[in-house]
Amino acid sequence: MYSETARSDTSTRHFLLVVFCLVCTCCQPPSVLVTMEQRKGDEAFNAYHYEEALTHYQSMLDASARLGIYRNPLSEAGVHRKMADARVMLGQYDMVFDHLDRANALDSAENNALGVIDNTLKKGRVCFYMGDYRKGIEYLERTLQLSEGLDESLKNTNRLRAAEAQLTLARYYTVLGRFGEGKVHAMKALGLFRAIPDEAGHAEALLLLGQIHLDLGMPLQAEDYLRQSADIAGKAGLKPVQQYQTLGELMASRGEFEAAIRMKTHAADLANTTQILAQQIWAMTGLGDVYMEIGNREKGFDCYQQVISLKNRAELQAASLQASLDMRLGNLEEARDFFAEVGSGTGLGLVYLRMGTAWAEEGKRDSSIHYMRLARHAFQQSGNAFGLAVAELNMGRHHAVLANRDSAMGYLNLSHSRGDFPEITWQIWYYKGLAEERTGRLSEAAAAYRKAIEVIEEIRGNFTIEEFKATYLENRQEVYDRLIQLLLDENDPEEAFFFAERARSRAFLDMLGNRSILFREGAADEWTLKEQDLRLRIQKLHKMLARSSTQDEQDAVSRQSRETGIYRELETARREYSEVLTRLKLSNPQHLAAVTVEPYSMNEIRSSMDPGSCMVVYWTFPEKTCIWVVSDKQHWFETVPAGSDTLDVLVQQARQFIASNAMSRMEKPLRELYNILIAPVEEVLEKYNYRTIVPKGSLHFLPFQALMDKNGDFLVDHCVISYAPSASVWKLCKDSFSDTGEGFLGMALGDIEVGGSHGLPGTTKELTEIAPLFSQPLIFYAENATETSFKQHAGGKRYIHLATHGFTDFHDPLYSFLLFPPDEDDDGRLLLTEVMGIRLNARLVSLSACQTGLGNISRGDELVSLNRSFIYAGTPAVISSLWDVSDYTTALLMKEFYIQARDHSFARALTIAQRKVKDQFLSPNYWAPFVLNGNGYLKLQ
Repeated sequence: MYSETARSDTSTRHFLLVVFCLVCTCCQPPSVLVTMEQRKGDEAFNAYHYEEALTHYQSMLDASARLGIYRNPLSEAGVHRKMADARVMLGQYDMVFDHLDRANALDSAENNALGVIDNTLKKGRVCFYMGDYRKGIEYLERTLQLSEGLDESLKNTNRLRAAEAQLTLARYYTVLGRFGEGKVHAMKALGLFRAIPDEAGHAEALLLLGQIHLDLGMPLQAEDYLRQSADIAGKAGLKPVQQYQTLGELMASRGEFEAAIRMKTHAADLANTTQILAQQIWAMTGLGDVYMEIGNREKGFDCYQQVISLKNRAELQAASLQASLDMRLGNLEEARDFFAEVGSGTGLGLVYLRMGTAWAEEGKRDSSIHYMRLARHAFQQSGNAFGLAVAELNMGRHHAVLANRDSAMGYLNLSHSRGDFPEITWQIWYYKGLAEERTGRLSEAAAAYRKAIEVIEEIRGNFTIEEFKATYLENRQEVYDRLIQLLLDENDPEEAFFFAERARSRAFLDMLGNRSILFREGAADEWTLKEQDLRLRIQKLHKMLARSSTQDEQDAVSRQSRETGIYRELETARREYSEVLTRLKLSNPQHLAAVTVEPYSMNEIRSSMDPGSCMVVYWTFPEKTCIWVVSDKQHWFETVPAGSDTLDVLVQQARQFIASNAMSRMEKPLRELYNILIAPVEEVLEKYNYRTIVPKGSLHFLPFQALMDKNGDFLVDHCVISYAPSASVWKLCKDSFSDTGEGFLGMALGDIEVGGSHGLPGTTKELTEIAPLFSQPLIFYAENATETSFKQHAGGKRYIHLATHGFTDFHDPLYSFLLFPPDEDDDGRLLLTEVMGIRLNARLVSLSACQTGLGNISRGDELVSLNRSFIYAGTPAVISSLWDVSDYTTALLMKEFYIQARDHSFARALTIAQRKVKDQFLSPNYWAPFVLNGNGYLKLQ
């Protein structure tokens, strides 16, 4: 990514180069200058320094003009063609024709037929880039006519021009969706390039044939052509940018999205090394498309914004590119007008698909189906199998929603027949299920939903990076919801439980199953260094902000302006850092070997339950809540007619009133939540004193221990409570962790201010009273309780207690952090991402800080939070908080917890401690924020 400074440096270099050339002009004979400047221009062009090449070529033309009768017009024509090529690489299409017209005038005067053909061919190519397809085809057909009349002695040269013309014509027809004609011209080009032979052209023709077969729904043939093309290009020393870009398209069509991202990322990297603007733009556009397809709209739009930035920086005027961007960014009418004008069936089909989708989202189904029909017609005309499949899928969806079963099945079967496109296939099964369900065929509907989930999970299994897994599954939750609902209606709560497990926290479950993978280890050195540089840059910016906040300035405006600039830099650095983390994982061979962890069945969960304990599992729909109670011997199930819409409001009210200590106001939502979540299964729960809660949605932010029964008692008065992200994660925490650390590590912020945050004087007393409970504890207070100290010692400890500030970044949870005093090595902000990069061997981590249990939660319950990061790092039990905690009462609670944990499990010890604090401070604000996630059965050893 270019900076203003980089552009300025480049401009300065070009200015000095011009001056140097002028000086040389005065010192060297023109004939020598002509040769020297042309050679330097060629060297710069081959090194992808196109601006520099243009400067040398212009110097050559200036020197040649001074040769008078000794000038070489054909040489000048050749240089004008090279300048035209350089302009193309820079995206300066409007300047290309001037060079080609000048070259053509010189070639015509010298009767250079080959030059005239070259000029005409290049004009045809430029029209392709500019989106003027009709004019481009005219130039290319003229090229072929001119080539037919060449002397037989120029046979191979003639073949090369003809091959290039055939290839460019094939590109035109492919873009227009006329794949049959495109294939004919591509095959002609392939034969000519092989006969010459010309490896670059050979690779290009195979590439185009791969693209055509991909559009025709023939992926095996497409891959064969593309692999051959990439192999030939590599052997010829060419950069196979488009080959990797198109292989990425192929991978995406097969549902192998992470492989597609790897391919397209590699294409973008190669394009950046060539500095060919068109390749950079299309590679980044393709990468954005894959991110959008898996549901990561933020990354997708970021890629599109980079494309816009590249386009604007070069002041590129290319109608086809603009139409492509318009289509992706929602300017559909403008895109439609362009594709209609140039006659691109594929382009029109894609725009009509998006128009139909937009109308469907607004609930205007008649308009939606109208545009889907137009899309289907456009794809039929062009023979685009994938487009046809998508259009027919959408028409099938329309009829399924309206319960028109026969019509729905007809279109969905047609869609299925177009080819093996997994991302379309799961949707076909889903809408078949919907059509069956809405016409009362419930067993057929359940079977179809199961098949949809099989395909979804097969696609998901191709991912190895947790962010991609979470994003992908989040955008397909409705399939699981439908099947769970149907199974419950059919009175099969056990299978419904299993599919609920398959839907929730799957990325986190896989992370735990692969937790030996650290993203920095084994990754490409280039990205490891970039990650380190950006991490240090972010730390430096935070230190600058901290210093700025403590400076006593008279000029508040100056200070605000400086801090605004730092914040902008920080935002840019964070965005780049997020991209680098993705690149690290993509380049890490350990991630390629990552496995998908299968969720456990209800019987497998039961096998890990202790007698006298149970698990209470929640699944919410908008209008109802499902509750499973699972013990070591049996299970129970209830449905409550209050769903996520109601619960979200009540949880927010409860948290708000607890935070304000408004006892009279908090009672109502706490009682209502009890009636919804506990009362329906109260009779069963009375048998079990120890309960593990598996929440859903906003329930992750609810302290169940604070719920109030009809007698006004809190739930904490009657039972022991712990929490887990899912039943399967709980089982892994219970069965699979090895706590091999030794000793106790305690860190307390104490009474010092850090980064504008006030001191916590109670934490010193808290840690002073806890430490003697352990033999040879390692304790750090105040200025010594640094992030660096934590990183140095945490990996070897069995018990870790951190008493400091915690901050949750709800916009970007990866930047949530624990606060420590900064030192020379670290900025004092222990980020969630840094925790996940540490190998812990602890049995318990206590986060005696604010908001450490909070985070952002997806529809698949993928909560990104500090407490889960410590579980991932290797800790089976983590105590964290759900809101800002009181310094004094937290010290009381934590001391009591460790005293009780010598004789009781962690979960029971925390419950006893909460009861004792409640006896002194009745409001849940003081005793309820702390929750234990993971294996609460453990105790101090």
